[in-house]
Amino acid sequence: ATFLKLDDLRAQGWQLHFAGTVLPGRASRQAADELVEMALGYPVFFHFNASFTELRDLYRRASIYWHATGYGWPAERYPERQEHFGITTVEAMSAGVVPVVVNTGGQRESVTHGVSGYLWDDLDGLQEYTQHLASDAGLQRQMSKQAVSASGRFSRGQFVSRVEGLVTRLLAET
Repeated sequence: ATFLKLDDLRAQGWQLHFAGTVLPGRASRQAADELVEMALGYPVFFHFNASFTELRDLYRRASIYWHATGYGWPAERYPERQEHFGITTVEAMSAGVVPVVVNTGGQRESVTHGVSGYLWDDLDGLQEYTQHLASDAGLQRQMSKQAVSASGRFSRGQFVSRVEGLVTRLLAET
């Protein structure tokens, strides 16, 4: 519903591409159908159950990445409803897409607010940060570079380096 309120961005040609999984079962299919119906007549495109190749292509063409898993579910009461790590956020960042993501769960570990993306607490924040980025190409380029750099913390090389450091330290203690 937030994108539908951004009349000025749509007038500038912005689109929303929604990628997500539709789980087996009637409830998930019904929710997906409701989203599609709500978006009729707007520049909103759905990529349900997209392959990794299709996701990579979407990341390459995107400028801003939205993620809202966990929104509306207090983390203290519903930890299982939160995004635990945010691998799709890091994948988008590695392609230079600036994340504007809900301020909960693993998103806090992936995104440095105001540097490599934005963390929002409510839909007004999502709208405000999106408009801010969309209206400032220089800021968008700067944050895109920071997003790529920040995503490197989660690379295979960084993982191997951290594990080797841990093993070396543990062996030295024995």
